Amino acid sequence: MRAGRRRTRTAGVLVASALAMGALGACRMERGKTVREAPAEIALAPAVERAGVHEGGVLALAALTDGRVLSSGADGIVRVWDDAGTEIGRIETASPSASAGLAAAGDGRVALLPTAAGVLVWDADARTESTRLAGAVEPSRIALAPDARAAAAAAADGALTVWPLPAGAPPLRLRPHAGRVVGLALVTGSAGPTLLSAGDDDRLCETSLADGRARCVEAPGEGTSVVAFSPDGGRAASGNRVGEVRLWETATGRALGTFAVHDGEVTALAFTPDGTRLVTGGADRMATLLDAATGRVRRRLLAPGGYVSAVAVAMDGRTALVGTDDGSILRWQLVR
Repeated sequence: MRAGRRRTRTAGVLVASALAMGALGACRMERGKTVREAPAEIALAPAVERAGVHEGGVLALAALTDGRVLSSGADGIVRVWDDAGTEIGRIETASPSASAGLAAAGDGRVALLPTAAGVLVWDADARTESTRLAGAVEPSRIALAPDARAAAAAAADGALTVWPLPAGAPPLRLRPHAGRVVGLALVTGSAGPTLLSAGDDDRLCETSLADGRARCVEAPGEGTSVVAFSPDGGRAASGNRVGEVRLWETATGRALGTFAVHDGEVTALAFTPDGTRLVTGGADRMATLLDAATGRVRRRLLAPGGYVSAVAVAMDGRTALVGTDDGSILRWQLVR
């Protein structure tokens, strides 16, 4: 790990063409019909500022409670940024694909990223490797329990592995999906950790780690591209290739709403910590702040590059992090 050099750009250039998008209105689904609403506000500086930059596309983002940001990029580097956008540390991976996923405990004690041989556990405060969790071959999705007592990874073939932390106890092997896993989360309840997963087989699965039993429900996604779970695990949000965001009740698979949000594929999703809003990213270069109950777009951001590649929400719910395929990381004020 070594300190990096700060790179900045003027935030104003990121939104120079935003006014040209003003005629675009948000859409929502109402009783099967697409309803076009009045245009949502497009964010401008100083509501948007540079939070970091990679020498390649941003692959994943995580926010820590103290304002620091973890980011992984196609340059094969996981970087640590302070709240002023200065790089204060980094870890270099063996290949760019190794940093495609990233998960972190909010206080920064533990961060995880996948490697070809398994999952790397990293202490973000000490900026040192802690241990490696073997048994998941080239994982494509990873998750970390909020209390950092369990980690999970999904392999490319859909196999799931869950490790108790600190490492030592044998991992749990699962295969609740017939194909690729597109969403993965660990939540902690009164009965202990529960693994939530979503697959391109159009199923949502809830697995109690106490007995390893998976309970799955059907949740057709019309070409699901990305899935996020609410912090309490009660709801799932899925994005598809035609720009729709769908909300589901995790336990039953009951559809809660379908909203037309993006002009093209939904590429990233994240709930706010209170579960009331969603931050979405799309192939149309837009990031949106979405009301999770009504589907109404409250605010929009026109990002640089070709598409939004990653989003995350700060622990206080006041700001969002938006990563793009050109390596930009933006800090977007959601509450003013």
